[in-house]
Amino acid sequence: MNLGAYFWFSSLLLVSWLFSVFVVDRMSYWQVEPGQITHNNFLGAGSQSYNTQGMMLEKHRADLFQNWLLGLGSGTLIIRTSGATRQQIEVPNVLFIGWKVAAMQRLIAQEPEGVASS
Repeated sequence: MNLGAYFWFSSLLLVSWLFSVFVVDRMSYWQVEPGQITHNNFLGAGSQSYNTQGMMLEKHRADLFQNWLLGLGSGTLIIRTSGATRQQIEVPNVLFIGWKVAAMQRLIAQEPEGVASS
């Protein structure tokens, strides 16, 4: 193979990687508000909302090489809901997970506006 073959092959790999990172990965996202966490899916696929009362957040950084050296402090976020339908939700590869878990804990501890405390 000559230089042209390597160039086109590497260009094809770059385009497919860019598409997966900046298009496909952005089609599903989490929205955290006081009293509620919502998992939204792009293109009208629906959304799931979870009440934050009794919710527990965990961060896991199992692999030193993957999470610290390559991942810039990434890790897996585990969300455990409470209530009648308890669920354990894993969100892998969350970048800067320590900062994001701290911000999420501040938001889920707040009461939503318009709700009277008892």
